[in-house]
Amino acid sequence: MLSKNKEIYAYLKGGLGNQLFIYATNRALALRTGSSLIFDVATAFKADRRYQRRFHLNDFKLSSDITFRKKRDPLYRMRRRCWNRGGPWVRQRMRRFYLRDEYHGGNDPRDVEVRGQLRTDGYWTNEAYFAAFHERIASELTFYGEIEGDDLTIAEVIAQPATIGIHVRRVDYGSTLSVSYYRSALELMRRRVPVDQVVCFSDDPAWCHQNLRLDAKTYFVEGDRRSAIDDLRLLSRCQNLIIANSTFSWWGAWLGKQSGSIVIRPARSGFNQLVYPDRWLAVEDR
Repeated sequence: MLSKNKEIYAYLKGGLGNQLFIYATNRALALRTGSSLIFDVATAFKADRRYQRRFHLNDFKLSSDITFRKKRDPLYRMRRRCWNRGGPWVRQRMRRFYLRDEYHGGNDPRDVEVRGQLRTDGYWTNEAYFAAFHERIASELTFYGEIEGDDLTIAEVIAQPATIGIHVRRVDYGSTLSVSYYRSALELMRRRVPVDQVVCFSDDPAWCHQNLRLDAKTYFVEGDRRSAIDDLRLLSRCQNLIIANSTFSWWGAWLGKQSGSIVIRPARSGFNQLVYPDRWLAVEDR
């Protein structure tokens, strides 16, 4: 039951993968504490002049209990400055109404209690933050609509035996993986399951065409009008996956987990402090 005196106000930001982590963590915090949940879908996106990200979560069947606010918070930058420049004394007092993620010196949300309004500002890239409400959150992160058009053909390829998915992140990314990583990951995958075909998803398909020469028949998913949601929907259908060090990859594997599925991921997460589940297999990028 929701309390009228408890409210979580969370800033949505980043790309689709980041937004899913923010949703899942804050949803779990709201469920645990009996708090109402508001997502600010204006403030951080308007401040994102470099990447110009946009709100993506309206493509999922989220809970009707959640409010999405489209009005900008004029004190957003001030709160961040106070947190970033303030010492331990300032941060200790801010924790009562403002929660940053652990990467920025904040708290584990599983240890937080909500009294009044709590504003949360972080990326929360760890499954542990919402694992207690795994089934509830998975049911809410269901796509609207059905696969259609050319994607039906790709879905048919994905459903064929001995077919795996690969995700390659390249554009506007400071921690790209080498071709060696993907080849090593494919070798490991073949020691676990037969692999005859690979379906490759990437934000840079031209680079993949030229450089990602794998010992398997490879289908490259591409098209000028493709959206992140289009790719994530298909990626989540892959029984077995080789993922990149990106939150988008992470969610492609998490949303599509199936009985007996194998996920191979980089041994190091890169700059985004992404935490991988122990059940996924690690490969070094040499």
